[in-house]
Parts: sequence; C-alpha cells; structure tokens
Amino acid sequence: MSMLSYSLAQVTAPTSFPRSPLRSSKSSATGSSDNRSTSPVKRANDLMKLDKPVYVNFNISRPELQSKMQQHGSGDLLKRIETILRRGYLPIELRDILDAELMIDDDEEMLYAKRPRSPIPDTRSLLDSSKLLISTAFESLFPSGQSDKSKTHELLPTFLHIQSLILELDSLRKIVSTTNEYTNVIRAKASWDEQVYGRMLELAVLHVPGVSVENITRANIAKEFLPPMSNRPKFSSPSSKGIDYAMVLQPFDSPSARSDKNNDLDKRLTLSRIRSFLGGLAYPSFNQSSYAPLCDMPSGIFIKTEINSQNTSEAIAQLGIWLSSWYSRVSEFPRSDESKRPALPVLPILQATSVSWYLWFAFDMGSYYEICGHISIPSTGELINAYRLLGVLHILANWMATDFYEWVDRCLKEAGV
Repeated sequence: MSMLSYSLAQVTAPTSFPRSPLRSSKSSATGSSDNRSTSPVKRANDLMKLDKPVYVNFNISRPELQSKMQQHGSGDLLKRIETILRRGYLPIELRDILDAELMIDDDEEMLYAKRPRSPIPDTRSLLDSSKLLISTAFESLFPSGQSDKSKTHELLPTFLHIQSLILELDSLRKIVSTTNEYTNVIRAKASWDEQVYGRMLELAVLHVPGVSVENITRANIAKEFLPPMSNRPKFSSPSSKGIDYAMVLQPFDSPSARSDKNNDLDKRLTLSRIRSFLGGLAYPSFNQSSYAPLCDMPSGIFIKTEINSQNTSEAIAQLGIWLSSWYSRVSEFPRSDESKRPALPVLPILQATSVSWYLWFAFDMGSYYEICGHISIPSTGELINAYRLLGVLHILANWMATDFYEWVDRCLKEAGV
C-alpha cells in the first residue's frame, strides 16, 4: 500500500475544525510585536472570505494531485516523494548498523538506497585541515616510508562522508528519543520547535549548499501585502498571521565565497545581485515581511508547527494567509514583458502537529489559490520513520536548490539583474 495517505473529508472546500485561540501580531519594522488583534480569518473556512480566496482541497485524489502538479511543472517532485516514502530512504553505507538496529530482513532490502549517497558537498572545506592532521599523526606514529599518506588522502573524503552519516544517525536517534519523551511528559511548543521540528529541518538542509532554515516565528506580514477581505472596506484585512519556519535560499557574498566552484548557486545567487534586485522595488524585501532574514533570502517552503491537533484549522488559516501574501508580494516583481513573466511556482507547505507531519501543495489558480493534500508523512517516534521523514525533507531541500532557485534566477533576470 502506498505510503501516501490522503484525508477523506466530506468536502472539497475548506472544512470546519474546532475553533481555537488566534495568535496574531501587527507588522513592524523589526518584524516582531506582542500586540494581539482580532482577525476575520480564524479558521480554514474563513480563507474563502479573502478577496482572492484560498480553498483547501482535502478530497483530492493522488492521480488528481499528480495531474495538477504536472500542469504546474512540478510533477516529478510528487513522484520522488512518493518513491522515497516506500523505498530507498535508508543509507546503504550504514547497512551493517541499521540491519541490526532496525531488525531489517533480507526481503526488505528495498528500504536501502540502491547506491551510496553522493559525498557531502562541503567535504572539500575539511580536506586541507584533515590532511594536515592525519599527515602529522602518521609521521609521529610510523617511521618514514612505512605509511602511504597519499592513499590516506585519497580515502579521506570517504571517511568524512561515512562520519557525516553516522552523525546524522546519532542526531535522528536523539530526535526519536526526545519525541517519545515529549509524548509521555507534555512539553511546551517552544521545546518541540527547538528539540524536534527545528532539528529535523536543520538535518534536511545540512549538506545542501545555499539552502537554510530560518525560524520566523517573530516575522510579520507587511501591511502592503496583507490580502484584503471581499465585500469589506479596502482597509479591512486579516491581521498578520505568523508561521514558524521557512526554507530559504541563502545568497553568497560573492561567486568565490565557497570552495565548490561547480555549484550554480555559488556563481549566480549572490548577495549583491539580490540587493540590486531589491533596489528596484518599492518595498525592499524579496518576501512579504520586513523581518531581516526574509529581506535578502527568497523563501520557498513554509512550515507551521503545533503540539495540539485541535489547532489544525487555525494552523491552516495561518498558512493560507502567509502563502496568499507571498504570492501577492512576488506578483509585483518587475518583468520586461508580461508574456515572459516566470510562472509562479507550486509551493510545498509543511504542517507538523505533535509527532505527525503533513505535506501540502499550494497553487495559484488565477482567480483563487488552492491548497491541496494532505500527504501524511511518518512521524519521528521511530527511527525508521524518522529516516522516511528525513528523505522527504531532503527532496524538498534539493527542490529549493534546483527548481525554486531556477525560478528566482528567472525573476532576477527579468528585472535586468
């Protein structure tokens, strides 16, 4: 049976969930405020009240979702996610360790990747210092001529690669242990964010150059991009609704700022280029917020975390407002010709609720936005499922570094930057 699990709600429009308290804050130059305000958007159903409504499609079938993704140029993304949830999510390099720890049988060989992971991109930055360290150690331990230092240097990238996988395994073990501890003895959301959700997201981007995770709990939506409500005065908009994390592209200081000269992100997405692009905009932020990290770093994946499933409707409402304002912001990017305007991308959205993770996809349908899903991802309560989740997050991080990056690059080129 496919690991993709879709909600079987009775409606295709936003469904109703139990009402819960609303967290909201006003936009500010610093991106944070403790002021609370009353918003007309408190539940998922309320997203339909926006001037450009947001519909949440819980009933979409897998073939329908695949077709919609294909129409928006992201069909391969869903296929890769479906595949990694079924097979190939365990690192083959650690088979001797994981076979015993996870009690994997011979007929479950499909759970392992068919080939070793590519060596981590940033190993080169460690090579010089590591070579010096090993050379010094060999010279002190062995008489001259008894050690083959050149062969040691050749094997060093492999050693570092295996070490990175072992460190990843150790991190996953700690996350699983913390998840079970927090399930038994209730902890605050801030603890879950710091010890579980944030750590999983950081693992996902650890070895993806140019992609990082930002905690944006304190980021507010600038009033210029708050989506207006329909049939209300122009000044009536939902209050700024916060989410918790975003995957972002991190511009480099210069094309030579990193040692990996083969990485396109290093060459083309520089800080000076981003700031030159922002200099031509009325609002000096790539995203819809004045929160400092979001000004220079294009964000492409939004994450909302909760520890109470009763807050699901509020979480979806917050995600809906955030993506609506993001689309509003990027729709104002300059372009030389309307016909050449880069097509707006499909936006992956992650929702973490206690031990459960869900993946949604947002689409700009012209007269409305649509959030489709959800895809249920195994939780961090067991090591094997934590690897599944990490596999999905790896795919999303690499989507940021490829498809989303290409979209950002086209936006900058259209502005003549």
